[in-house]
Amino acid sequence: MANDDQVTITHPEYDEAETQRQIFRDVCGGTEELREKGKAYLPQFPAEHDEDWRYRKDTATLLNVTLKTRDTLVGLVFQKDITFGDDVPDEITGTETTDGLIENIDNQGNHFNIFARNLFSDSFDGCSGILVDAPVARATDRGMELALGIRPYWVEYKACDIRNWDYEVNPISKKKELSLVVLHERVTKKKGFFLREEETQYRVLFLNEARKPAWQLWTQVKSVGSGEISYLVTEEGTFEKQEQIPFAIVGDLCDKPPLLDLAYKNIEHYQTYSDYKSIIHKTCVPMLWTAGMDGEAPKSIGGSNWWRLSEQGKMGFAEPAGNSIEKTRVCLEDIKADMALLGLAMLASDRRANADVTATEKLLDSIQETSTLQVRATQLKDALELALDFTALYLGKDEGGSIELGATWAEMVVSAQELAALSSLVDLGQLSLESFLWVLEKTGKLPPDITAEEEIVRIKGELTDETLNPPTPLNPNSSPGDIQKVTNGKQNPPNPTQAKGAAAPAAQ
Repeated sequence: MANDDQVTITHPEYDEAETQRQIFRDVCGGTEELREKGKAYLPQFPAEHDEDWRYRKDTATLLNVTLKTRDTLVGLVFQKDITFGDDVPDEITGTETTDGLIENIDNQGNHFNIFARNLFSDSFDGCSGILVDAPVARATDRGMELALGIRPYWVEYKACDIRNWDYEVNPISKKKELSLVVLHERVTKKKGFFLREEETQYRVLFLNEARKPAWQLWTQVKSVGSGEISYLVTEEGTFEKQEQIPFAIVGDLCDKPPLLDLAYKNIEHYQTYSDYKSIIHKTCVPMLWTAGMDGEAPKSIGGSNWWRLSEQGKMGFAEPAGNSIEKTRVCLEDIKADMALLGLAMLASDRRANADVTATEKLLDSIQETSTLQVRATQLKDALELALDFTALYLGKDEGGSIELGATWAEMVVSAQELAALSSLVDLGQLSLESFLWVLEKTGKLPPDITAEEEIVRIKGELTDETLNPPTPLNPNSSPGDIQKVTNGKQNPPNPTQAKGAAAPAAQ
C-alpha cells in the first residue's frame, strides 16, 4: 500500500456534505452548542467591543425549531409501531413461547422499533446505515448457537462516521453493488483498573478478489518517541453466508440534511434575536444627564441622592425612542413564519394541482403523491427490509420478509391547497407548526371514523348524483371532533347541546 493510500482518506462527496451536516448538527445541539462555536454563528459587529460581543454571545438563545421539527416529523412516521409481515421468519419476530431477535435487535438491549426510530432520526443528518454482523465463533448446529449466544445483530452508523465508499458493477448480473465502505468508530479501552481512554479505529467492508464480502479492522498505533498515529490491520475475516456487503443505507451516502434550509433560517433567527435583545437593553436603560452641576461627579445614581445644580442648571434622564425595536420584532416574526413554512415543506407534495381533475382523482392523488417525508420513510422501509434479508441469511433462511411502517402515505403528504391554507394560518399566528402536525397525526386529514376507501366510495356516489358537498372546514380554534360529516349532500344535525336559536357558524 502506498503511503498516500491510507484508511483515513475520505470520499470527496463526504467532505462536501460534512460541512453542511455539521451546521445542521450544531443547530440541533441547541443554545449551548451555538454559544460554544462563538463567532461562527454570532459574528462580531464592526467596531463592536469584545466585552459587548461576549455579553451578546453569553445571553443569546436559540428557538430550536429545527430540532422540534425533526422530532415531530419522526414522530409522525412512528405514530404506531412497525408491523411485520407473515413472511418474516419466526426467529426474528419470535413466537408465543420464545422471544425473537426484534426484542434485542442490536444485542445492546434495544427493541427493533426503538432502533428503527433512532436510525430514522439520525438519517435527517443526511443518511444513516445499518451493519448486520454476527460473531465469528463457529457452532455445529442452531442449538449450539443459541447456547453460546451466537446470533446476528445490527449496528447503526451515522452519516459523519461513514467516511468512504465505492460502487462496482457486477460482471455477471450487471447490477450496481456496494464494493467498499469505510466506517469510523470511537471505542473506549481500559488503560488500568480505573483509567479509560478513547481511541479511533476504522472498520472496512469490501468485496475481495473472489467478490465475496469481507472486513478488516484497522487499529491506531502510536509511534514511540514522535507519538505519530498510524493505523494497521489487527483483525480480518469474511461475512459468512452473505453474497454482498451486509450494509443497508437510509438515503444516499452523499445526501445533505433535508432540513438544512430550516437550520440556516434558525441561525438567522438566533442572530436577529440577539440583536433584538441588545437593542432593548440599550433603549430601555435611561441615562442620567446634567447641565450646570456644581461639585464633583456623582459616585452613585438613585432616588436618595442629593444633587447641587447652578441657578440655570438642569438634569434628567435620556431615553432613546427605540424606533428600531418594532421593526426588529416584525423581522423576527417574519423569520418564524419562514421557519414554519420550511418545516411544512417536507410534507408538501411534489406534484402541482390540476383544476381539471375530478374530486375522486384529487383524493387518490393525495394518497399517492410523494412528499419529501414519504421519500425518506420509503428509504427507511427499504433499508430495514434489506437488513432483515441479511439477518435471515445468517439464520439459514432465504429472505427476511416485509414490514409496514406505522403511518400511511396519506398521513405523510399534504396537498398544495392544504399547505397554502395551513401555512397562512401559521403565518397569522392562528396555528402553530406543532398544532398542524398534531392535527395531521391524530386525524389523518379525514373526518373521524372515515377511512380512505369509504371516502372514495362516498365521493363516487355523490359525483354521480351531482350532490357533492364538502365537510365544514376545521376552524383553527376548534378541536378535531368539531369536523362535521356530510351525508347525502346535507350536514349532520347540530349538536343537541347547542343553544336553541343560536346562529350557525360562519363559513370559513
